[in-house]
Amino acid sequence: MKRRAIQQLTLLVATAIALIGVTTPASASERYPEVNATTAWLTAYPTPGLAAACTSRRVTLPSGPYEWDARYTAIPAWDFRIENFRRITLGAGTYTWTDCLKPSYGVYIHTSTLNPDNPAWQTATVDRIFEMFLWTDSGQMMYGSMLTAVSS
Repeated sequence: MKRRAIQQLTLLVATAIALIGVTTPASASERYPEVNATTAWLTAYPTPGLAAACTSRRVTLPSGPYEWDARYTAIPAWDFRIENFRRITLGAGTYTWTDCLKPSYGVYIHTSTLNPDNPAWQTATVDRIFEMFLWTDSGQMMYGSMLTAVSS
């Protein structure tokens, strides 16, 4: 009885090792989204005279389709929401990725851009209205966008 249990355990471990060996792990871009984000103190009721809040980073991406989403997180509550900008297909290359919140009349205009190093490609831009007062009072807010690789 003990010998049979050992044989079954050995077979189970060998099968697990074989499965792990033949499984191809997904690339990092398929498993984890790329994020461009920062924190800033934002007023719940902005006006056009206030300064814009921006953040930029360089990112190298493989070609393919991506979900491009906005992300907002109230601090310290850590409540967050993700809003879809759009699906985009990008060429493999390096981009300058910028997210800005521009104060307007009681709202922020969130603009996200992907500016490719390749001069033959156009800059991709999306805009959306972010109404902070509907969600939280004035305070620290993390904002930005995410790119998540998706299947074609």
